[in-house]
Amino acid sequence: PIVSENAEAFEAEYPELYRRGDAERRIIDRNKKTKGERIGIRSEKYAALKKLWLKMNEHYLLTFDESLNAELEQALPGLIEQSLFQKTISKSVRNVVSFENGVASVQDACGDNYGVERPLAYGNFLQRVQSKESVPVTLMHKALCDFANKGGKVMFNERTLLNVCQKIHNWKIEHLKGRFCYQKVGRTRIKKTWLNDEKGNAEKFISQGLVGKFGDSGKVPDKYLYDSIAYDSPLEKSDILNAIEGVEVYGKIPKSTIRIPTILGETYSPDFMYIIRRKGKNELNLIVECKDVEDADKDLRGGEKLKIESAKIFFQNMESEGVKVRFEKQLSGKNLEEIIRAL
Repeated sequence: PIVSENAEAFEAEYPELYRRGDAERRIIDRNKKTKGERIGIRSEKYAALKKLWLKMNEHYLLTFDESLNAELEQALPGLIEQSLFQKTISKSVRNVVSFENGVASVQDACGDNYGVERPLAYGNFLQRVQSKESVPVTLMHKALCDFANKGGKVMFNERTLLNVCQKIHNWKIEHLKGRFCYQKVGRTRIKKTWLNDEKGNAEKFISQGLVGKFGDSGKVPDKYLYDSIAYDSPLEKSDILNAIEGVEVYGKIPKSTIRIPTILGETYSPDFMYIIRRKGKNELNLIVECKDVEDADKDLRGGEKLKIESAKIFFQNMESEGVKVRFEKQLSGKNLEEIIRAL
């Protein structure tokens, strides 16, 4: 099992591994990693998805309600409290090995806890808070000075950095909901991705690991984007194999490709894209996020909920670019066919 205190210290020591939600992409479990297998991209299926795909991969800017700057400045002094300033605790454990009748046994012995300072230079501390939580150095400095002038005792180390950033992170989860939008920036240009080349045409192959860590040798549905089945959860596998009337073409979105900027300073990429034909109406682009949980309110963390909200607003804003897109989340108890029928 992971020792939580050591994990926190590791994150504080190597924040670049955790910045912008890239931990899962950069830290790889080699026991789960596929061996570089490639699966084919069906060019005729990609052609049907091409307009939607290229539009999603254009550059968009995340903008906030301007009043949030003043709110953060006002709230920041109240977020700084004495409990945030702590030493990093390291724990040592001693095991005693004894032999009796040729049999070895291990017994736990007493260990010691050590308070480790691991100091950070003040300027470095401010810069890392700014980098991780987008809080201006001047605002953070002012809040810390106010705290110290009121008798607060400060220490700047890795543990304090982690505590302060988490406090600010929680405030953002609570106060940034519904107070942002997306705007397209720059001229329209084609970005090379795992699915397309520099001209926007389909690549021939993609690494299986970018689509799913598990494979299935069963028959591939005719409307599916790839020539093999790869998935990350039983719910995803069910969606891939489920032939739904009205769906023209669909495919799994490669990991970390769209990279929608979120209000927490991270990025987010949903799971599936669909082109749906509706009787008597125009085609509809559907983006689906699969969460193999029963209850979103109970089973999803605040950060996950905000990522989903960010994606919903992102695709709503895309309508101004002439692309009609609906974003839906799918939980384990919700059938995808029901979602599409409801549209």
